[in-house]
Amino acid sequence: KGVPTAMLIPNAESGFVNSSITSRLLGLRKFRLNNINKVSKYISISTSIRAELEGYGVHKDRIVDIPFGINTNRFKPVDKSEKAHLKNELGFNNDLLLISAGEITQRKYQKLLIEALVASEEKYFNVLLVGPRGKVLDQSEEILNMVKSHGLVDRFKWIPFTPDIHKLYQAADIFVLPSNNEGLANAMLEAMSSGLPAIVTRISGAIDVVKEGVTGFFIERRVESLSGVLSMVRNDAALLLRTGENARELVLNYCSQELVLQKHIELFTTLRSR
Repeated sequence: KGVPTAMLIPNAESGFVNSSITSRLLGLRKFRLNNINKVSKYISISTSIRAELEGYGVHKDRIVDIPFGINTNRFKPVDKSEKAHLKNELGFNNDLLLISAGEITQRKYQKLLIEALVASEEKYFNVLLVGPRGKVLDQSEEILNMVKSHGLVDRFKWIPFTPDIHKLYQAADIFVLPSNNEGLANAMLEAMSSGLPAIVTRISGAIDVVKEGVTGFFIERRVESLSGVLSMVRNDAALLLRTGENARELVLNYCSQELVLQKHIELFTTLRSR
């Protein structure tokens, strides 16, 4: 009816399948892709989603690239002494602390962190998982059983929910997300803003912000792959520090709340003027 419409597409590889919300909203089951360019603007949070939209026939001029915005004042680094203090509050020693945040599911595959810990002979790092049990293909029980059976209780902590997630990032040294599908993982951006390098799989969103050896590292969903990167950063403190600083700088210049807000204002101003 002539009303300007902007639609956010938050997930890669799922926005226009027949069972999706987007599909129902646009009537794609009935009209297929005939209505796809009736939406004024699509907000794409990653280059992968932009490519998917263009592949479905959305004109490139109807797509606006706007990532999720991060509160960089809340999610910020702390010095070594404060980091050690925060680790101690969690019950950890000062070894490397890996953090992964999000629903505990097969898709995100946080189990890989425990598998790497089991495979490590020296046990030189600790693991902190933050997030609820998975609604689909939950892996929390399997993870807990692995931790207990291998005697890793002192090197593992699971926090299903916290209002102070920023403090947990500040306690950690490295963020890990071995997911097989994301749009743009907000947890990854929060961790990077907190000065953590990101160890991730090559998926939507991650490929836009993680630069190999600069802001983080890419892995496959295999123990050997994760263990190799962990061994490398363990023996190179300068690399760990540098990639964390670069990660923070990237978020400041790419997706701080202020930058993202301004992009939305510009978008809505343009739509209003039509």
